[in-house]
Amino acid sequence: MAEGDSPNTVSINAVSTALYSLIVAANGGTAPTNLDSFTLVEKSVSPDELIEAAAVVKLITQGGVFALPEGVTNVLELLTNTQAYNDYVAAAEAQNPNIITDTIDEIIADPELTPPVDATSLASAYFEIYPAATGFLSRGGNKFNFNSDGTGSEVFNSGIHQFEWTLTEGKVDITYSGETSTTYFPSVAVGLFGLTQEQVNQLYDARYFQVEAKQTPLSASLTRIIQGEKTDTYRVVETGTRAMVPVTLPGGVVIAPDPVSYESTEDQLLRNADKLGDVKFVAEDLDGEWLFEHYYYAGEEGFGYSDMFADIFDINPDGTGVALENDKPFTWELDDKGLFVVTFEDGSYSEIMKLDQLGTDVQVFSASYDAEGTLIAADADYALKLDGSDFSTYDQSNPEDMYWQTTINQWIKSAWDEDTLLWDDGFAYFGWQFLEDGSGYQMGSSMTSPPDFEPVFNTSLSWDEEVISEDESIMSINRRMCPDDQTQVCTQRQWRLLKSTDGILGSRIYVFEVQDQRFDSTSPWYITTGIGPRLNIYEEITFDYWNDTAIAEEVAVSGLAKGISFTSSKKSIARTVLEPNQKPQLGL
Repeated sequence: MAEGDSPNTVSINAVSTALYSLIVAANGGTAPTNLDSFTLVEKSVSPDELIEAAAVVKLITQGGVFALPEGVTNVLELLTNTQAYNDYVAAAEAQNPNIITDTIDEIIADPELTPPVDATSLASAYFEIYPAATGFLSRGGNKFNFNSDGTGSEVFNSGIHQFEWTLTEGKVDITYSGETSTTYFPSVAVGLFGLTQEQVNQLYDARYFQVEAKQTPLSASLTRIIQGEKTDTYRVVETGTRAMVPVTLPGGVVIAPDPVSYESTEDQLLRNADKLGDVKFVAEDLDGEWLFEHYYYAGEEGFGYSDMFADIFDINPDGTGVALENDKPFTWELDDKGLFVVTFEDGSYSEIMKLDQLGTDVQVFSASYDAEGTLIAADADYALKLDGSDFSTYDQSNPEDMYWQTTINQWIKSAWDEDTLLWDDGFAYFGWQFLEDGSGYQMGSSMTSPPDFEPVFNTSLSWDEEVISEDESIMSINRRMCPDDQTQVCTQRQWRLLKSTDGILGSRIYVFEVQDQRFDSTSPWYITTGIGPRLNIYEEITFDYWNDTAIAEEVAVSGLAKGISFTSSKKSIARTVLEPNQKPQLGL
């Protein structure tokens, strides 16, 4: 998008016009006036919305049946009015089915609309990011390294894909070594890797409802759609193989279907690692207690597991510190790029790079290595400096009409309509109510949806606080009592308050949480799989919030003259996206 030295200079074509309209929308309806605000909002533009809006602009320039609709005076008005935009897309598709997808293909193939990549504009490294909602940072994503000798690597959560790369007609072509795979666990179904109904029945009979599978990338082609100030947008087409790990059933029958090939297309935001200088860590900021992720074993030996877990680093200005969960001393240093390197006494180490910052919240890419320098695990997620908040002075109890709604998984832009959290068929609704008398409920069940939502109080709990030290208290959420002794707790989630502030919906708290459980009152405690030490974010809202912000919808019924609708206090309209940024289901 940018031309020359100015990030706000826009070449007038379909892609840049679409980008401009989405930047304006992401910036609250006004054009960014300076570099800081521009870079803040460019990372919030959905690559799917961008490329499809560009297709609409290209169609409008053709005129005729695709001209601006009556009552709309210019292109930007259409692109920033979601209802008008959706109506236009529906009319265009009715006039010529698949016209949006076909036009996208034309844009991707047009070097005037998608300027080619050259050696001077390709970053030495990119971090995958995803459009984040207002008040949140992006989570997840891999790191791509492009070395000057034509070699490179893709760092993912549990390993590294090595590759070779070339520039071919302005595109980045990647050839993977094919030696490393990612692991996933798809549900057993007919057609998965070509499984027959008979094989599915055999797996079910042996209590296999999921199977282990490996995905191995073989090649990728990256076409740059936008060159931004700090964030570029690429279309990534990847090919590879997926294979089910053979399963030996009782009786010796082996189910081992042949691997299948796949091709996936994804529009991706990539943060340019060469342009992160103004957001890097500096030594004076690191003094104190910070929450970071690194790979370690959590829990008592034999009763925990290893993963990329959250931990609290007590960092001293003299280059020393302690990881508090396991009391592991470390030394630390910063390089000239702001890479924060933590080295433990056994020689293992973590490299942590700041990617973004919003207030005192930080997004980092963390990679953990063993003493020989082999990558163990990596992740992109939140980090933050503790602000001194503690449950000894913070009142986390709720009045009867309120509860703590989780928002850690609602960071993504599509979960919100501006500052309104979407119901999402009830998937967004989860949290905790802590009543003043020490009782409470896990919230997440309802018999009805907005605008007639009523909470169901069917999962009771108790909660209490324990003073650990002069400035630290731990809150225990007692979720399940022991079957052999109802006075003893057998499932307990613990919180430490890290930070408190104002959120988007109400008061926001950041907590360090972990869950332990045991089978009965005499069994040893072990860490619940999937709920090892981690960060969670909650905001306090009323139960009426869901009804007060219920979405008014109109659902067209094919072949019928009437629609189905309800009325509410707020109407939220999602922008039509015909080709969502989503890879095909793994294994199919």
